[in-house]
Amino acid sequence: MVGVSLSLPHLRNLKTCVTEWEVGTYFVSKKEFQDAVRTFAVHSGRNLKFDKNDKRRVKVICRGKKGSCESQMHCVKIPGEETWQLRRIKGKHTCSREYKLRIMNSDWLGDKLHSRVKKNSNLQLKTIVTRVHEKWNMGVCWSKAYRARGKAIDLVDGSFREQYTRIYDYAHELLRSNKESTVCVTNKPFQGNEADLEALGAVFCPHFERLYICFKGCKDSFFNCRSVIGLDGCFLKGYYGGMLLAAIGRDPNDQMLPIAYAVVEGETKESWNWFLELLIADLGGPRLCKTYTFISDQQKGLLPTMDELLPDVDQRFCVRHLYNNFRKKHPGKKLKELMWRAAKATYENAFIDAMKEIKDIREGAYEYLKNIHAKHWSKHKFTGDQKCDTLVNNMSETFNSTIIIARGKPVVTMCEDIRVYLMERWEANRQKAAILVVILIL
Repeated sequence: MVGVSLSLPHLRNLKTCVTEWEVGTYFVSKKEFQDAVRTFAVHSGRNLKFDKNDKRRVKVICRGKKGSCESQMHCVKIPGEETWQLRRIKGKHTCSREYKLRIMNSDWLGDKLHSRVKKNSNLQLKTIVTRVHEKWNMGVCWSKAYRARGKAIDLVDGSFREQYTRIYDYAHELLRSNKESTVCVTNKPFQGNEADLEALGAVFCPHFERLYICFKGCKDSFFNCRSVIGLDGCFLKGYYGGMLLAAIGRDPNDQMLPIAYAVVEGETKESWNWFLELLIADLGGPRLCKTYTFISDQQKGLLPTMDELLPDVDQRFCVRHLYNNFRKKHPGKKLKELMWRAAKATYENAFIDAMKEIKDIREGAYEYLKNIHAKHWSKHKFTGDQKCDTLVNNMSETFNSTIIIARGKPVVTMCEDIRVYLMERWEANRQKAAILVVILIL
């Protein structure tokens, strides 16, 4: 019978090398024998099946040639040990190569994709199917390719559930390596019914609720920048979902400056209240934060929270999102042009003229905009203290798009990807500043 080399340390590097199976070969575990059989089946195209598979024995048969192939292998567990031994080989293969094999499962394929997913976490299913065909002359369905990619991602990033159990370890490590930073983790007690409490082996550990991170370098950088903060939230695309809330500043070069971010259960008044309380404490307290300007997309629960924590603070609404809500009731290209003209008006008469034209076209559109105070969306009412007349919250949108791949990863891996991005961004800015200083000196 023809097969792969049973020297298992070399099995992972095997490509096309085929040797003889040898009776009496030892295997460290049953899984190693099964992996060897799967590898042989894929490379040789044999339609093998585990006919018997229990704690003491494994029988492998060939279903090729419509079940008429008589090739078999028997592997048994050595009593008193974890070692397994190939005891018997019966018959030779009389079947031809097959294109689709059920024995190639998603676990085996995911292990083979490990190195590729490590280089490219956004590996496409079409690429996997094509690669399997080119490398092994084997067909794989889209669902199996999807499951295999998920297995490979778990091997690289760790499973979603396991990382929640290490969240406190990660928080302590951040505080150890980033002195004077703020890292806060909250959880909620186990919630279950009486049946859950009486179940044998039930786990009553508290459940993760929220995580807030604000590095000292981000806080210090903000105090040297414009006092404008964009607030926004985005969905997490992982298995357990959730939201990522972020506070983004604007540096003197009009580039984004991430200040703080938090993983929460959803975009609610309670989660915004918790996030803003920590953010206000990090940025100097309520008295100093009242001198800042906050720009947002009018997220659910955010506006009443701002009124409670920072009453009378300067707030701006992103005009792009404001128009998206406006056009649902009052569509039209002319109304869009007039609304933006009113938003960009730098003196009151220009604003009044634009609003009057809106009123002449549609009374309801005028009343809709009139109910939103001009200080939230028109330049002529902006204060000049911040030295920034932006009308949109693009900095927050840019940050959300930058971390779009990280948002699909487990919680610790996602936070670490964001931290590494911030670290590399600061270092790149330092190098640019150093080059500029040298140029100015010369």
